[in-house]
Amino acid sequence: MWLALSLGLLVNTAAPADGALEGPLGFPGCHLPSDLEVCAESTDGALHCAFANEILSQTVDETPGFRLEVPAGRYRVYTRARSDAPNFRAYFSRAVRCGLRESCRDHRPIVAEVRASETLSGISPADWSAPLHEVEQGPIAVRTRGI
Repeated sequence: MWLALSLGLLVNTAAPADGALEGPLGFPGCHLPSDLEVCAESTDGALHCAFANEILSQTVDETPGFRLEVPAGRYRVYTRARSDAPNFRAYFSRAVRCGLRESCRDHRPIVAEVRASETLSGISPADWSAPLHEVEQGPIAVRTRGI
């Protein structure tokens, strides 16, 4: 929406455009719990969550995945399942980027930066072994494409 000012200037008053996060989902065991939620917590404290079955998609290799639209910003992404793992969150973490091997010991969440009209791919909130941890302060490079 554009607003005309008395000085003849036009000012764009539209809200910032949304971007999206997407990637594969995982849960220990054979199935995704029916109450699995994908959450993006912004670094300013806003929380955007959706049940996985509402935003479910298939990844290229046919594994279950998600796509969550969020306002442009910086986010820590995690999944949680209150029925199967009520005290756990699985973050998109450095250990995920490392392949979740036993030698991957850095479980700090990665802060992903979402830009307007772009999709961040490869966001996999799958680190179920992580304790609550310190959060990385800087954004990381992720693959992007236009929405």
